[in-house]
Amino acid sequence: MVLVIPAQFPHSFRTVSAQISEELTLPKMRFPKIVHHKKAQVTIYGKKKNYPFYRIIYRADGKRRMQPFAKYSDALKAAEEKAEQLWKAHPVVALSAVQTRDAIIPKPACPTSR
Repeated sequence: MVLVIPAQFPHSFRTVSAQISEELTLPKMRFPKIVHHKKAQVTIYGKKKNYPFYRIIYRADGKRRMQPFAKYSDALKAAEEKAEQLWKAHPVVALSAVQTRDAIIPKPACPTSR
């Protein structure tokens, strides 16, 4: 950004850069955020010193599930998708990461004994 200061106003523009940076400062976000889709609910928790990731928490199949994300935008997108899947009672939501992997990767066939 180039700032041109007119010669007749040399003193009135001294703190322009300080005022501009102050205007661009975003307010601090407050957590937890709750994402709703109809009656389904997913909670987003913020980063902490001891856990530097955003987390989405939801209940599926009677269990509390958690997924970590590095960026808030990714966490928000995933939370909205999970809330919609929870409301639709999608079966994939209830699977853990290990169960999802096992469902995708086929098991080797066991040799039959004769």
